[in-house]
Amino acid sequence: MLAALLPISAANAYELVIVTPPTTQPLVSFECKVEICCVGAPIVGEKIAWHCFTKCTIDVPDGDDIVTACRGGPAGLFRDLEDPGTASAPNPEPNCPGWNIFHGAWGPIDTYCGPFDEDHPDWREDKQGPCTDAAVDSDCDTCDCIKTIMCRIEACCIRYEGIPEVSPVGGFNSNSSAFTAITICQPDSSGPQALPLDPLNQPLLGAPGWGLLIPLSSCPTCPNP
Repeated sequence: MLAALLPISAANAYELVIVTPPTTQPLVSFECKVEICCVGAPIVGEKIAWHCFTKCTIDVPDGDDIVTACRGGPAGLFRDLEDPGTASAPNPEPNCPGWNIFHGAWGPIDTYCGPFDEDHPDWREDKQGPCTDAAVDSDCDTCDCIKTIMCRIEACCIRYEGIPEVSPVGGFNSNSSAFTAITICQPDSSGPQALPLDPLNQPLLGAPGWGLLIPLSSCPTCPNP
């Protein structure tokens, strides 16, 4: 059968070329872990409350992990009530034309997502606060979703209040921002998100704003990160 396919004339002979396909490279798998972390928030030199934020760690095979943290904070007169030496969020303040002190002295919520290093406002070189796992996935959708929700919170010019539970005019804070982002973005099977345990292995106390879901239905959309 093969002979019948070959040309009779040697001048028209075909040259058989064997092409070896390239070796298929295995797909690189990234595992992303999302955590809720909390640090003591000082007021008049005493840490009487907890400020919580989200942290995403991308486990890169054969490379350094990529760690990003997202947080909310005040943008008004009291935005500097942080630990001495703590970096300010390296991003512009919220774009809220017409906002003044009568809209809230704490200002609108200023969110930020960036590398978790010494330039991040929640970085504590001497001691990091407690963290607890919130979600683990292999496609990093939860991490990307949190960035988008934080973007929407800032774009909506949400009123910041230090202790929203007792504010007569309402409002939300950093803990509300973290709670909202993780509640919306975590896999359905994760269940209610619990706060971390403190160093004495007890549930954290004094995390005002945690459990308050920020309404985002009328907030602007944000591009995918």
